[in-house]
Amino acid sequence: MPKQINIDKQKEVLDKIYKILNINEENKTFSLKELDENVDKQNAILGLEEEIKEGFCYSKWTCFKKEMSRKWLSLLKYVVKDMGVQMVNSRKSFKKDDGKFTVDIVYIFI
Repeated sequence: MPKQINIDKQKEVLDKIYKILNINEENKTFSLKELDENVDKQNAILGLEEEIKEGFCYSKWTCFKKEMSRKWLSLLKYVVKDMGVQMVNSRKSFKKDDGKFTVDIVYIFI
């Protein structure tokens, strides 16, 4: 028998992810660089794993099948996609203090 989808749990998980990432009406973006450097936010997303398993059909999500370097990002992307929220990314170049240029990826919720 297929797993029952818990829409209330899905909405709750998505709201928690938005809160972790500080996503709201005024701010619809987050930086991969900033998230890479913020272990607390990564752990907060990973901490939602059991709730995600309760509310989503996750059997085909690769983040549950193999080890990954950014499992938190994969979880985030799968949840957002399953909830029908569009998220795109864009590369942003900027000059560091040492004069060298670097690239960051910015994710944008549409």
